[in-house]
Amino acid sequence: MTTPVARLWARLPFTGRLLFTASIALIIAGGTMLYSSARRDAEEAQADLRAALTAELSTLPASLAEIVVIGDFSTLQQTLERHVTRQEIAHITFHDISGTTIESADRQVALAAPQWFVRWLGVEDRRGTTETLIGGRSYGTLEITLTARPAINRSWQRLKSHLSILALAVLLDFLGIWLVLRSGLRPLRALDASARALAQGEFTSRIAPQGSPELRRSITAFNQMADAIQRAHEVLGQEKEKWRITLNSIGDAVIATDGVERIEFMNPEAERLTGWSAQEGIGQRLPEILRLIDELSGASKPSPVEEAITKGHAINLANHTLLLAKDGQSRPIADSAAPIRLATDGTIIGAVMVFRDETRERRRLEQLRAVAEQRRLTASVFENTHEGILITDPQGKIIEVNAAFSRITGYDREEVLGRNPRLLKSGYHEQEFFSAMWQVLTERGYWSSEIWNRRKDGEVYPELLTISAVHDENGEVTHYVGVATDITLIKQHEQQLERIAHHDSLTGIPNRVLLADRMRQSIAQTRRSGHLMAVGYLDLDGFKPINDSFGHEAGDQLLIEVAGRMESGLRDGDTVARLGGDEFVFLLLGLRDIHECEQTVTRLLSLIAQPIALGPETVTISASIGVSIYPTDDADPDTLLRHADQAMYLAKQAGRNRYHLYDPEHDRRARSQREALERITQGLAVDEFELFYQPKVNMRSGEVVGAEALIRWRHPERGLLAPADFLPLLEGSDEALALGEWVLATALYQVATWHRQGLNLGISVNIAAQHIQQQTFATRLQELLAQYPDLPRGSVQLEVLETAALEDIGRVSRIIDACRQLGVGFALDDFGTGYSSLTYLKRLPAEALKIDQSFVRDMLKDPEDLAIVEGVVALANAFGRSVIAEGVESLEHCLRLMQLGCDIAQGYGIARPMPAAQIPQWVAAWRPDPRWQQEA
Repeated sequence: MTTPVARLWARLPFTGRLLFTASIALIIAGGTMLYSSARRDAEEAQADLRAALTAELSTLPASLAEIVVIGDFSTLQQTLERHVTRQEIAHITFHDISGTTIESADRQVALAAPQWFVRWLGVEDRRGTTETLIGGRSYGTLEITLTARPAINRSWQRLKSHLSILALAVLLDFLGIWLVLRSGLRPLRALDASARALAQGEFTSRIAPQGSPELRRSITAFNQMADAIQRAHEVLGQEKEKWRITLNSIGDAVIATDGVERIEFMNPEAERLTGWSAQEGIGQRLPEILRLIDELSGASKPSPVEEAITKGHAINLANHTLLLAKDGQSRPIADSAAPIRLATDGTIIGAVMVFRDETRERRRLEQLRAVAEQRRLTASVFENTHEGILITDPQGKIIEVNAAFSRITGYDREEVLGRNPRLLKSGYHEQEFFSAMWQVLTERGYWSSEIWNRRKDGEVYPELLTISAVHDENGEVTHYVGVATDITLIKQHEQQLERIAHHDSLTGIPNRVLLADRMRQSIAQTRRSGHLMAVGYLDLDGFKPINDSFGHEAGDQLLIEVAGRMESGLRDGDTVARLGGDEFVFLLLGLRDIHECEQTVTRLLSLIAQPIALGPETVTISASIGVSIYPTDDADPDTLLRHADQAMYLAKQAGRNRYHLYDPEHDRRARSQREALERITQGLAVDEFELFYQPKVNMRSGEVVGAEALIRWRHPERGLLAPADFLPLLEGSDEALALGEWVLATALYQVATWHRQGLNLGISVNIAAQHIQQQTFATRLQELLAQYPDLPRGSVQLEVLETAALEDIGRVSRIIDACRQLGVGFALDDFGTGYSSLTYLKRLPAEALKIDQSFVRDMLKDPEDLAIVEGVVALANAFGRSVIAEGVESLEHCLRLMQLGCDIAQGYGIARPMPAAQIPQWVAAWRPDPRWQQEA
């Protein structure tokens, strides 16, 4: 197992290795030198300190003797201070025998070396003590301390100087080595790059000889070797290209494998037959892409390559072998395989398989058999076919005909040989016809069409003729072959079918199919001419009783007579058709105005209304006609016919024996109303409607007595819509009932909600006439009220229009009575706009009358409106009814109404309609106008 250092060493280039080795050697040598120098400095420093301490201890007491003897401690102190200025002396202390101690100030020398160096150097401070003896007498003790720091600092400075010199030496050494190697390794690098390029297939890489004699010889040898390899590669490439071109150009498929059937080569034909590209196939084992099947048994067959490698000789598969391609398509093949051996010792190193597609060969054999069979059949067909066959030379002379030709034309074979086919010419075709025929025949090599010819007996007949030119291998025409089929019976049948398909079998006039075609043509003609076209839809009045009384034969006779009269009453360019039964359609073209159409329709009604003889009996019948006018009604044929049908039904409803013109504008309005009703239904389904509420107040007492529910439509595109924007569309429709049901249910829910909240406010709801006149109205109202059992009686009042109530006063009175028994009151809305009969007022059990806002709004400036308001109030008082004024817009309106005796009012002058959520707040904040109290 290699260590990381060994792997790093193996990856280093020559220069790196040399520099690394030199660096290690220099570092070791320099380190040894520095270590020796530092240890020597330490020993010398220790010796110097000992010698200095000894010298100081021997000399200093003598220099202090005189001062010590006289006891001048001040001078002694100064002397000691001066003495410690020497670098090595750190501290001096003198102990007098009398106990006095004189000390010099400590001298602190800064330590420049790091602590690790101090510890490693091991040089320590020295301290020594001596007696001060003068004349054999001791005057005290002298203690001297020497510091090692100056010596340590000097040693550290020398070490740093040596390290700098060592670093410079290493750098200069590296620089010298690099400069030497740079010039010496350049040829080696070039040689290395060229060798790598040669290994990657770049055989043209060469190096100029350079460097030392050994390198120049090596480079020359390399260039010679590269030349030899290049020449060998070119020869090998040429041979390989010849081999590839040869294998790719042969018509057979070739696949070469190694000794374990792994594919090494596929030529294009092998790719085509197997469906696998060489890129996909090379590297795969042969059985994975080559599937062989026995054509007879359907069983899989082994590839011959395996057998050739195993047995060591060529193998040919038997016939009936199918190759199953990648896309699942199978084709017959013939294949063989042979082993590939080494030329040296004959070792089998692979195999080659060669196979070809047998489809074309089989098809060719089948074609040969088919050609032989075709020739036999052709001779038989030529003699036995029912089509007449005529063969001419290039100049048009007849050289052969078959028996059918003689049977069709009446000419024997001997009569026509050597003659031109023009003998059959009928004279029905112009010369341009034959010129065009020969042009097509020359350009395309064949011509086929219908043609009229003449038999030997002079009879002209239609035939389907096909003429084909026969060419030789040079493209020259050698013969013309004509094949003719007598289509006389087919033409007769076509005429009969045409008649049956487009005409009514009973009357003989056009039917629905031909009518549709005529209508399309007539519309185009009318559009070009700028005139009018009328589409009339006619239905007989009372045809069924006649048919039932006189029988179907008489009915058919009547229809035939009506069809004839209609044809006689129309112009030549017009069309009359029968759709079926007693329904007819006619087209009038080229009309200049509607009056011209009306004249023709009136004439048709008059003709049809004339007596008709049915055997011994004579009957009279009439018709109803609907007419749509194009382009006034700018529609397609089906729509024009449908509109005429709709107009015909209107004519029948109007009393029969008349006509009715379709009105597009009326139909547009009806369609628009249907779309609007559908949109209202949709809006109701998605909760787009909501109720607003307008308060009603008693002006005399200032009390809020109720609120009227007013519907609004919050339309997503048009915004908030008032009732006038959509309610008129609902009149008389089923949608009005659904909307009224929703309004009633929503209002009841709201008044019950207010009641639970402590707001006892009555509510009035408008009911449409169609809604209240439903037989089940009272029952449905009872079901809705049953959902709110806590709702007090009289909380709900229904408002019905006066005009609606008078439509069926008896029924409305009964419904009002039934609703009053449920605790629901009634008011006549918009009173004064209807009949306002006293008898009706007496019979209608309504508690209140609502004066229409149109009278209230203008009562201050229109005396007639004021008189109406005054009369309604008087009627209400006379019949014991309460009265409500709507549309009150100002204080003056309120004061005048109170003067007339009308105390209850609603309108913008009191409050606008508002959402249900705002009503409680409005009621709480309501304050009546003080001037009302003055009037009261």
